Amino acid sequence: MGKNTLVGRAMGQMTIKTSAVTGLIHFADYLIICASGLPTLNDFKISSVAEIKQYPNCIVAKEGELEELYQFLNGFIK
Repeated sequence: MGKNTLVGRAMGQMTIKTSAVTGLIHFADYLIICASGLPTLNDFKISSVAEIKQYPNCIVAKEGELEELYQFLNGFIK
């Protein structure tokens, strides 16, 4: 599945196995969950922040809220 396949589509719910999580990117008001089968870090290098926020593995919220989620998810990465 190419990176543009999921960009801009409305998503209902998505499940990511914790064992599939390979990395996290937390910056200001968004958190990106990197996992098998989802857009990779290379995809983000050529995208604008607005495009990144449309990815299904990007969570947009207040920075403080995301920090807690980042710390929780970081415990699953080996």
